[in-house]
Amino acid sequence: MSKIFRMTAIAAFAALAASASMAETMNMDVKASVTGTCKLAAANALDFGALDPVAAPAVTGKTTTITYLCTKGKTPAALTINGGSGSTTSSMVHATVVADLIPFSLTWSTTLPAGLGMGTGKEVTVTVSGDIAAGVYSNLTAGNYSKTLTVDFTP
Repeated sequence: MSKIFRMTAIAAFAALAASASMAETMNMDVKASVTGTCKLAAANALDFGALDPVAAPAVTGKTTTITYLCTKGKTPAALTINGGSGSTTSSMVHATVVADLIPFSLTWSTTLPAGLGMGTGKEVTVTVSGDIAAGVYSNLTAGNYSKTLTVDFTP
């Protein structure tokens, strides 16, 4: 019996030693969350150029761009210029004769494309078109006219 007991004890010890040295495996999750966001990248100037007051034709089709970045797939909520959504009107003012004004109108798309990412070269462009009606600048003081508009961008 003692031989059987010894062999059983040796087998039990071997099994215990083997189980103690066996590796165990478990899964570990690694997580992150990317926040959906947007930011305005640039609001470029619109230059109507030199205006000829003799003929004073309408000036149409002048364009500029506004660019933004959004997280890939995020669509911004709104882009407004001077509070207008898709169009606005205002007037440029002479540099020194504040009574002299050149009225103009701007239009742009209110359907804003989803973002392509926040990295370099991923900017989304919105084209802004400007027009000046015929004759509105024929009796004005020569010189520079300008107007600063507010561009609001809602992510």
